[in-house]
Amino acid sequence: MISDGMAQAGQHEIAVRILDDSLSLIEASGFAEYYDPLTGEGCGGETFTWTAAMVIDFLTRFLTRFKELA
Repeated sequence: MISDGMAQAGQHEIAVRILDDSLSLIEASGFAEYYDPLTGEGCGGETFTWTAAMVIDFLTRFLTRFKELA
């Protein structure tokens, strides 16, 4: 949601960084409920569906944008 707001405000580089960093964190630490802000360690539930849904949303938006540019 933060990346959406940044993109809508014209802050596209920050929005992309948030998406990239989020996906990197999930790749490294799994579908955790939340993450330690200092270490990136996954905390809480280990298979949290909200995090998985966020990845689906990120990838859907990326593919939609990619198709628009093609």
